[in-house]
Amino acid sequence: MQTLLSSRPTPPPDAALQEDWFFGQTTESFLAQWQRRAEQQPRLYLWVFSIFWLVWTLAYMATMHRHEPPMVAVHAAPHIGYSAIVFGAILFPHQNWWLPMGLFAGLFALTLPSAEMQPFLRDGTGMTLGAVTFALNMALGLIAAYLAQHLAPRIVARHPEVGQDVVILCALFVSAPLVAVVIHLSEWLIVVALRGQEAALALYGYGAESALHVLHRGIRAGIVAVVLLVIFIRPPKRREVRLIAISLPFFGLLVLAQTRFGLIFPELQLATVMLAYAVLMPPAVTAAVIMGVVWPFAFWSGIFVQPIDSASSEHVLTEAVSSLLIVLLALLITNRLQSEIRNRRRDSHMLRMKRVRDLADVGRFTLDPQAGWISIDSAAQRLTGAPATSDLDSFARHLDEDSQSRLTAILMRPSEHNHALTLHRPERPHLPALDLRISFWSDTDPFGHVLFHGYLVNVTEEYTREAKLRFALAQLTGQGDSNTQGVDMPEL
Repeated sequence: MQTLLSSRPTPPPDAALQEDWFFGQTTESFLAQWQRRAEQQPRLYLWVFSIFWLVWTLAYMATMHRHEPPMVAVHAAPHIGYSAIVFGAILFPHQNWWLPMGLFAGLFALTLPSAEMQPFLRDGTGMTLGAVTFALNMALGLIAAYLAQHLAPRIVARHPEVGQDVVILCALFVSAPLVAVVIHLSEWLIVVALRGQEAALALYGYGAESALHVLHRGIRAGIVAVVLLVIFIRPPKRREVRLIAISLPFFGLLVLAQTRFGLIFPELQLATVMLAYAVLMPPAVTAAVIMGVVWPFAFWSGIFVQPIDSASSEHVLTEAVSSLLIVLLALLITNRLQSEIRNRRRDSHMLRMKRVRDLADVGRFTLDPQAGWISIDSAAQRLTGAPATSDLDSFARHLDEDSQSRLTAILMRPSEHNHALTLHRPERPHLPALDLRISFWSDTDPFGHVLFHGYLVNVTEEYTREAKLRFALAQLTGQGDSNTQGVDMPEL
């Protein structure tokens, strides 16, 4: 069991090494980190995984019993346990794929006695159809997960600004409606071949209306995959949990409105509400609300689960628009998640860069020669003794007169060339004397304003070692009597 969940770290791309790599900021998936945590407690994660999908399936079956069950053509493309195959194939290594396969087989068998699956047990045609449906769901689920995992590193290698998790997330969302349509059309063709089109429509419900609903159902299955992966990748933080709690009364009013009055075109209204909510809230909050509030409400009410009245053109149009809004919702969530991942990596990278600069006595600064101010970071403040922001005259007073003259001469004649010079900060109370190497370049903003950006490096030890080396060489070459007379050995 200790090898049940083996991690699959992704090697860095073959392209030129990026700066992030030097600080451990590889393009490794956050899902891989989750896999390593699961590897440490395999039994716990296996039980949680199985219980979650069991509850999910039972809730869907309860919804079917609460409302009029649809025909098997709608229910089986894809099966409610299809997502268990996909997520299991992402969670478990290839050699342990028998675990999600076994779980899906159990979930499929569990749903067979339900009313919506009875046609699979009716006769030989139904059993053949059930066997094909089972095989298609399992095979396409494994293929979708496999392709998502193996395409992600290749896409990231070409576009390193995109995270692997986001690529996997997008791949699963796109594959869900495609898989649904493929399963549905395959079942339809089998029934037509065995019983004819009239029997396919009358006994099993295969027709243009069911195909359209299956497409919408696949899109809704895709958004479920998106929000589940978002929660795995970036669970809500403590501050975001408060946002979820604040949102609950609003969704409570929505449930009350459906209970007391009934929503007009509920699919369209609920999709619109969630898209507006996702614009205002972080992706983790949106994902948690969809999984914890919206989908339980949908199971209870039948919204998004039951086929709508396709005889009405208004209902057909509203369902199509609601699916379009769900696609926009998925794009918005994935885009904001990608931005969060990128910002997190950038902030971590900048923090490590700051620690390295502090250890190496390297400070940064930005200087505006026209406005006459300079801004420096904490390391540069320690090196110069100057405040974070000051005017140039105040900053120059921390240097000796020769350094002030050289710095002023360059600033009076700004150019596009890079500059490097050595400055000296004389000894002050509680501050030893320092030699500072300053390197900077000029940059012009779109409004023609010139700024200088650069680094300050403490080179005092290098200057001391250089002076000691010159003294030692002079002694060794026998020039100490003539050239080193009056020259004292530099102190440490």
